[in-house]
Amino acid sequence: MSAPLVMIQFSVSNPKRIPQSVAPLMPETLDESAERRERSVSGEYFNLLVDKTRRCDVAELAHNLNDNDYYLVSVVRQDRRDRRDPRKTYCALRYFFAKGEQASAKLEAVRSLYAGVEDDLLSLLTDAFWQVRAYRNVREDGAELLSINLDGLEPRYRNDGSPVTQWRKDDQNRRVGDAPEPIWPEAALKVVGDDLKVSLEKL
Repeated sequence: MSAPLVMIQFSVSNPKRIPQSVAPLMPETLDESAERRERSVSGEYFNLLVDKTRRCDVAELAHNLNDNDYYLVSVVRQDRRDRRDPRKTYCALRYFFAKGEQASAKLEAVRSLYAGVEDDLLSLLTDAFWQVRAYRNVREDGAELLSINLDGLEPRYRNDGSPVTQWRKDDQNRRVGDAPEPIWPEAALKVVGDDLKVSLEKL
């Protein structure tokens, strides 16, 4: 089986948190939203690797991919309808990575098309903790996609750059310590090795 394509998808509802380096596609219509919900997945195998895990540190993901010779080859941004309430929208940002020399060449095209795209990606990964789900999808033709879905953004920093803080509490919900601490992750997600195994460490 060839090296998998990797997709990191962010779902962001706060407009102030949406990077501007990538121009959006036309917003998803109600009909398109319904089609996406009803779209058949026949011909694909979806293997859930990581179920919903909140407040996850994903800061190392881009470095993990680069260390395994994966390159950013495409970025897609679109406003989509919320499945639970189609009147609401969120921004779906999808960053695709591939392996090999051809992928390396595509990275240069992405850089020239979207100035600052890599910095924006790193900011998304490092400036917040996320709720994570991960899948490994295999199609009938053998093509494989590692999909890492991130939503439930929890910012690590305030607008002035100071860290968001929180009190630690004991089993009786009583404050511990003399002052609140910078918020901490409950887990850390990485991808490791040539076969990109997903590693989730509970903290």
